[in-house]
Amino acid sequence: MKESKSDRKIVSVISSRQRLAKLLNIVFVIAFLGAAVCPAVVFAIWDRNEAMGMVALALAVVWVLMCVFMGKGMRKLEAKIKELTGQYIVKDVLAEKIDIVEYSPNRYINKNFVKNCSILPDFNKIKGSDYIKGNYKGKEFIYCDLLLEWESKDSDGHMSTTTLFKGHLMKMELGKNIDGFVRIKEKKNPRKSNGFFANILGMAISHNSIETENVAFNNQFEIKTSDDQLAFYILTPQFMESVMRLDELADGYTNIEFCGTSVVVTLNNGKDSFEVKKTLGSKRRLEKYRQSFREELEIILGVFDEILTKDNLF
Repeated sequence: MKESKSDRKIVSVISSRQRLAKLLNIVFVIAFLGAAVCPAVVFAIWDRNEAMGMVALALAVVWVLMCVFMGKGMRKLEAKIKELTGQYIVKDVLAEKIDIVEYSPNRYINKNFVKNCSILPDFNKIKGSDYIKGNYKGKEFIYCDLLLEWESKDSDGHMSTTTLFKGHLMKMELGKNIDGFVRIKEKKNPRKSNGFFANILGMAISHNSIETENVAFNNQFEIKTSDDQLAFYILTPQFMESVMRLDELADGYTNIEFCGTSVVVTLNNGKDSFEVKKTLGSKRRLEKYRQSFREELEIILGVFDEILTKDNLF
């Protein structure tokens, strides 16, 4: 069980590490720039004095190793800040609305689940955070933030990384087996053509798709299903309106899959939940972050509320 801390202590513990992280970041940038010019300096000294060149080379190696270790230290410090933020701020906010079974600020859902999830893109690099497992209104759910990327090498050996998905993944148990699947994928929308969304997530209309009587929904989403009757059972007029409201609120691309005993929702909106980006320099700022996290949680729970509407009998 975590130690209970006063707001003053929370601010002190987190802000001291944030300031250290900022200082290390400045030092790292200077050290990295120094490492970049090391080869030129070493060659210049070597031309004048071979012995001094050997010394300069040794110092350059030490300098580069220092940059490597400093980079690792910074990543550990950032992870520690995330852990402290989660344990002393986020967890209490979550507990206001849900029964927490497990919460880990630096973890994400099982990688194999992500690979096999049909509403997520293929990837070869994965990161994630804010793994939450709990119960909400009697239903078991899992939530996490995900970053999915594709790293490739061109013919010249240059590496490039493309962001395919950055946002939220939610999975809720329905409490019953629907015996089939209904998959709702958002089509490409020119109004959302910022960053990677426009190129990666455009969905071409498939001849195997079904359409509803809601023209606006059909224009925005593609629907695939193993059973037309099952799809129309789930896609009530109220639920379709709810999905469109949810998509507008989430400000990203919304995909939903009902399959077996669960429903999975992915929101590809380029956001990472429950982040403290500014130095936590006062109790007033701490309270502002708590309120911001409550608002983020309301959006997450709003997704589940729409799924749990009585109109869909879940």
